Amino acid sequence: MKKLLLLLSALTLLLAVSGCSSETTKDDSESTDPVSLSLEEIIAKTYETTELDFPEFMNQELTKENQAYMLGVDTFDFVEGIASEPMMTSQAHSFVVFTVDEGSDIESIKEDIKANVDGRKWICVGVDPENIIVDNVGNILVLIMDEQSEAIHEAFLQVTQ
Repeated sequence: MKKLLLLLSALTLLLAVSGCSSETTKDDSESTDPVSLSLEEIIAKTYETTELDFPEFMNQELTKENQAYMLGVDTFDFVEGIASEPMMTSQAHSFVVFTVDEGSDIESIKEDIKANVDGRKWICVGVDPENIIVDNVGNILVLIMDEQSEAIHEAFLQVTQ
């Protein structure tokens, strides 16, 4: 009888400890795992993290039809993408986050975008080439065109790593 009580107590303690630890792990992974964030959430958290004062931006779905305008090229396939650009302002700004399949040649895609994207695609304003950043975290790629692109890039890396 003592052995049975001891066994039941040990099982109860084991279940209690494992239940608490799995909840903590789940909470930690949700807050830092970029795979668990939607592209809209990555964009929103990146803007929040920069602590810069931006005008109002509009998110637009990246499609095959607007891919060449947003990224400068349409020579590769992507899974999904969101472009964030100003609604009504004279600020040159574009922040595009998109994903590609795991087996994609990411370095080639980044080089192609960097070589072909138009930093002067807006009518009256533009971004100098040194303020155009193309980077990735895993299969999540980002194109940043803004005078403060370094701050946005740093925030993106904080959100996705």
